[in-house]
Amino acid sequence: MVGPHNCTSSLMSQDHRKLNYKIISDNIKTLVPADASTKPKLIIAHIREKYYYTSTYRKTWLAKNVSIKSI
Repeated sequence: MVGPHNCTSSLMSQDHRKLNYKIISDNIKTLVPADASTKPKLIIAHIREKYYYTSTYRKTWLAKNVSIKSI
């Protein structure tokens, strides 16, 4: 290749496929009992801080529901 390498995209997803709703659910069990009305955006911020990945809203919503059911 000649010249600078510029194939990286700013639109690449920050979501990791192995970071599924089950793992998120296990990690938010302390957040949900304290306040079951915790918004998914707060959970997304918590996961971003802990794993350095931004989870999707859907994954986070599923994780929250699973955590509530398990309690």
